[in-house]
Formats: sequence, C-alpha cells, structure tokens
Amino acid sequence: MASTSSNEEISHDFPPFFKVYKDGRVERYAGLDGIVKPIATGLDPITRVQSKDIVVSSETGVKARIFVPEIHSPDQKLPLLVHYHGGGFCIGSPFDTITQGFLTFLVTQANIMAISIDYRLAPEHPLPIAYDDSWAGLQWIASHSNGLGPEPWINQYVDFGRVYLTGESAGANLAHYVAIQAGAARGLVDGLKIVGAVIVHPFFVAVGQEPDKMIKYLYPTSSAGDDDPKLNPGVDPNLKDMGCDRVLVCVAEKDGLKNRGVAYYETLGKSEWGGKAVEYHHENEWSWDEQAPVEQERSLADPAHSTTVQHWNPVEQELGNQDLSRLEAVQGLVPAGQGRRRAVLFAVTVEQVEVAPKLMTVALWQLQ
Repeated sequence: MASTSSNEEISHDFPPFFKVYKDGRVERYAGLDGIVKPIATGLDPITRVQSKDIVVSSETGVKARIFVPEIHSPDQKLPLLVHYHGGGFCIGSPFDTITQGFLTFLVTQANIMAISIDYRLAPEHPLPIAYDDSWAGLQWIASHSNGLGPEPWINQYVDFGRVYLTGESAGANLAHYVAIQAGAARGLVDGLKIVGAVIVHPFFVAVGQEPDKMIKYLYPTSSAGDDDPKLNPGVDPNLKDMGCDRVLVCVAEKDGLKNRGVAYYETLGKSEWGGKAVEYHHENEWSWDEQAPVEQERSLADPAHSTTVQHWNPVEQELGNQDLSRLEAVQGLVPAGQGRRRAVLFAVTVEQVEVAPKLMTVALWQLQ
C-alpha cells in the first residue's frame, strides 16, 4: 500500500476556509465554486452602474474596485461608501459575484458611490497586514480630497463630507478598526469626513472564551484572545476616539456571530464615544410606523439624561411587508457632545445574506 506523499500531508486544517500542507502550500476550500466567481468590470446593462479596478499601492499590490451609479450631471457629487469584504480575513474579494451584486444594488438604490478595498489575505499575508491595508486604503482615498488625486472618478464625483465605512463579518471588524484609526490620527485623513459606519454581522472574539485557533494561526503576533484591542473593542483605549458620529450594527438571529454583534453594540453604548444608546426589540409582526408597539426597551443610557427615540420608517416598496415583518429591532437617537452620535442595533430574524442589501440601503438613508 503506497504511503501518502509528504507534500500532500496537511499541517493545519480550518474548514470551510483553508488548509495548509506541510510544504507550506495553502489551499482554500472550494465549497462556493459555481456561486462565487470573479466578475469583470464595466457597465452593468441593467443598473447602469459603472465599475473599474484601480491600484491603491504599487508597493503592496493592494487594489480596489470602484462602483459609480448612473451620473446625470458632471457636477454631481455623491456620498462615498468604503467597503471591506468579509471572509475570515482569508477568503473573499471585491472582484467576485457576491461583492459585485451587493454593491451594485447599494449604489443604485442609495444613489452613492462605493469603493471596495482588496486588502491582502492571510495566511499568506498574516494579520495585521489586512488592518494596515484597510487603513492605507482610506488614506489613499483621502488623498483625493483636494481634487488632485490619481483616480479621476474619485476626484470628480465624491462628496468628501459624506463618507461611510462598512464591512461584513471580518470586514466589519476592519471597518471598525479604520474608524478608530481615523479618529485617533485625524491628520492623516484631512479633508474627509466619516459620517457613519455600518457594521454588518461583525466578527470580534468572544470575551472570556479560549482564543480562536484559526485566528491565532492567521495572526501569529497576537494572543488571538480578548486582550487584543483589534479583536475586542472593549479593551481598546482609543475606542472613545472613533472617527464617526453614527454607527449601525446589524445582526441576524441565525448567525453564529449574533451575540458578538450585540456585545459590540453594548460596548459602544457604554463607552465614552457613544454617550447613550437605546435598543428596541420587535419580535412580532407590526406596521412599521411611528405608532408601532415596543416589545422590549433596553436603555444603555444614564437614566438622568433624556433620550430621543426615532423609529425606523423605511419605504415599503423597497423592502416590502414580508421583509419588514422579519426585522427585529429599530434604532435609538441620542444627543452627545457637539452634534448627534448614534449607536444603533438592527437585528433580523433571517439568515444574514437574505435581506442584507435591502437593510443596508435603508441604513444609509437613515444615517444621512
């Protein structure tokens, strides 16, 4: 009986993400083959969204894909959504069918421009490289704020006073990190204002539990535990400096990361950044107007301070009654310091992929 060749022996195995052979080769699992494929840039004939790829850094090889809706005036300025894809820091891309469909829908429905940053993936590029690339991507975008940057579409169409960050899962972690960096090092992104962040099904480590073995492998210089501020915002001394005034946190009932997303929302609410926050849960069907009954109210604010509550009132033709009835939470709006700061929990009772693009559209309407 022939023995297994040494170059086929596996040293590390992290399904459904990747496995590593003893000779150092990394092989990603092919479970999404046939669903997730690379997709070319150009004009989408249905939505009229234009896309193209650009180089963010010739030194690192980091790229990005830009999505622009149909432009009706050469002087038109659009809000910008900076996107970081999910995938456990080790899979995913701005150039695949998932990101293309997600962002094409968003830029069309919300009338925004989007840029998805192609940060380098671990384990070939161990963490914290993805964090560095993500932050460098925002700095590169900010270099266009004087109208003289290397990418004409950004110079011409972006309203630098209305920039949003977003990401899903590991990408949500990166979006949060970039928001922190933008606040802690404001001089590096002068001319750009981050209005809000949409944090979708965020990955952070579970506090009080054993470190995640895959994260430890991807991030060899970290404990991969809850003492790392990149993985646990609750221990980040710079959390109070988060560089945006509004945050929307999306969680899904059937998502394994739901509790971590809720914990992140609560951390923001208790921090010096967030001031005060209110969480509303709606578990039954209701009419989605301002007279809607509240099933449960939980305030993270000091009761001595007043809190103004604002209910979601989305456009029904965009979400439809079926989707609306499955949403579980609405937002709280509170004054804090100079201007309004908003921490919002937005929960759905379905799998995360099903209505996420529609929810994101409503989120962007509400955050503006």
